[in-house]
Amino acid sequence: MNLSFAKDVLKLTSGTGLAQLLMIGVLPILTRLYSPSDFGALSLFVAISSVFSVIATLKFDAAIMLPASERHAADLVWLVIIVAASTSGLLLLVALVAREPIAVALGYPGIENWLLVVPLGVFLTGTFHGLIYWAMRRERFADVGKSVVLKAASNVGTATTMGAVKMPGLPGTGLIVGQIMGYLVSVLAIGWGVARQDRALIKRPQPKRLIVLARKYFRLGGTLTVSHAAAAWYIKIPLFIIGALSNAAAIGFFGLADRVTQAPMSLISKAVGDVYRQRATVQYRESSRFDDLMRQTLLRTVLIGAPIYLLGVFLAPTVFGLLFGADWIEAGQYASVMLVGGFFAFIATPVDKAPIIRHDYRYIFVWHMTFLASHVLIGGITLWFGLEVLTYLWLAAALRGVMHTFDIAYGYRLAKGKPMIGGAATT
Repeated sequence: MNLSFAKDVLKLTSGTGLAQLLMIGVLPILTRLYSPSDFGALSLFVAISSVFSVIATLKFDAAIMLPASERHAADLVWLVIIVAASTSGLLLLVALVAREPIAVALGYPGIENWLLVVPLGVFLTGTFHGLIYWAMRRERFADVGKSVVLKAASNVGTATTMGAVKMPGLPGTGLIVGQIMGYLVSVLAIGWGVARQDRALIKRPQPKRLIVLARKYFRLGGTLTVSHAAAAWYIKIPLFIIGALSNAAAIGFFGLADRVTQAPMSLISKAVGDVYRQRATVQYRESSRFDDLMRQTLLRTVLIGAPIYLLGVFLAPTVFGLLFGADWIEAGQYASVMLVGGFFAFIATPVDKAPIIRHDYRYIFVWHMTFLASHVLIGGITLWFGLEVLTYLWLAAALRGVMHTFDIAYGYRLAKGKPMIGGAATT
């Protein structure tokens, strides 16, 4: 089991690793082709798209791993795509009517016309996640890795080309178009693979069966939608707080720091978590517990992450100045603080699947809403007292440490097969 687990993680990390090398490797070029304000526009576009991408599928994608029947899981993929298309259509109507006041409320009028592109990004993101979960269910981890590489290559290739030729347009044009192209190419690639290999399963679904599945997984999907929407907000709240404290350039500094500090998470933590979830789900079906797997996985991520994050905390300002130019040293200072909280997220993310596997919807909802409320609180304190950006980031890092430590402890309780808090029935 351990050897198989390591091989599947390697399949994901090799693809994700190459994708991250492309994304990070091209940043020294992009930071010289685009201004901090351009990166600020990209950061806001991604923040808005991320929030609505969570809502777009009603998180039915998270249920694709759960059915014992492959037929039902395949129908869930179709349900994800249909719901994502419907939600994106509604978002387009809202953007057509209210994009100007929304842009003014965000404090960045230059983002106004990009709001019309958000629905396309939301649809592509939701479809991509549905197809990825299906591929992982089918244990095609190599295909997932390839799609991630294609996504990164299309993104950076488009952004670099458009930046080099200095194409006129709105703020952040090349960066945002690159973001869209990355998802478009990856959806087409993995969609073609699924259609070719699973034609017998991924066939036209029956509406009645889709309705039955939607009802069955609505509670899970609804809980995760609210919870993950809260998560998307508390992840992106710093953008709006920093924008209120400073300017568009500061948003760009934070956006670059966030992209770089997320690299270890995307490279290792998420890949380990994807494989862990598949293995833990199987173990729970067979023996009603998976605490040994959780303990071993947590130990691996701590040993891998500790030296990476420790070096990053001390060297980030210097490295940012050398790689991205003197104009980006402030982004390195942001990154140094963000890496402290990022370490706790790095070790918690792979093993935070126990509440989903155990169907502990109450805990998922309460944890995310508590995290969101706490972020709003420290953001309000920051604005009320006029604190410095770095002080605010230290408060956010401390909050991440506390919340993820509690999440690990409770997840381990569930993994051991113990009852849920509040006496909820186990499944």
